[in-house]
Amino acid sequence: MHFYHIALLSSPLDLLTYTTEKPLDIGSEVTVALSNRSMNGVIIRECGQPEFTTLPIGEIHPFYYSETQIQIAQFMAEYYGCSQGEALNLFVPFSRNESDAHQGNSALSISVTLSESQYRDWE
Repeated sequence: MHFYHIALLSSPLDLLTYTTEKPLDIGSEVTVALSNRSMNGVIIRECGQPEFTTLPIGEIHPFYYSETQIQIAQFMAEYYGCSQGEALNLFVPFSRNESDAHQGNSALSISVTLSESQYRDWE
């Protein structure tokens, strides 16, 4: 069994511990149960087996947060007094699907028309 601390996105709660049979990558976006509802969260780190009973991780999404995003979110949580889940919710996760990533980049091409003075300044 593998145990992970998970930050719940948009939640003021501290990290919660969940379990899974197979190893997962740090930064993976997952769905977990909390009370009677499902919430999305991010795996922050692996941990040892706690003394209490843990719930299993539900769905594993094709999105992940980079180590840099997690580190910045941890800093934000400490500096601004929010949870890591609230801070991580400000970031856009990366897609594990290569074709999604390439499609997203091609959508960023923007056509801008410059005035003559803007064009001179740009050169």
